[in-house]
Amino acid sequence: MANNFITEPEAKLLTEAYRNHPRRLTVPTGSGTSVLKALVASKDDVGEILAQTGIKDVIFYFALRPGDLNKPQSDQYFTLILAGIDADNKVMTSKILEHLIPCPLSCPITGL
Repeated sequence: MANNFITEPEAKLLTEAYRNHPRRLTVPTGSGTSVLKALVASKDDVGEILAQTGIKDVIFYFALRPGDLNKPQSDQYFTLILAGIDADNKVMTSKILEHLIPCPLSCPITGL
């Protein structure tokens, strides 16, 4: 079985490289835009995805934020949509999570 986990120093190296990358994602702030560091999901919401009967994996889809669909592309920002995948490798559509809060707007006190 593959080890899919990394150390905190490795994670910090990778997230810093992303934040310094010219194609990093941004998010609107009160004074313009800032680097999108992460997206925060409620433990209870993620738990509902994981608690579904028959779930095998979780898929993370890149998407536009719902409120940005009718805005010009230059004013649109990205989010993630989470859903379960069952044993038949099909997306489970009874619980689809969209409400993720962007960090830097809602960041933990410490982070990667």
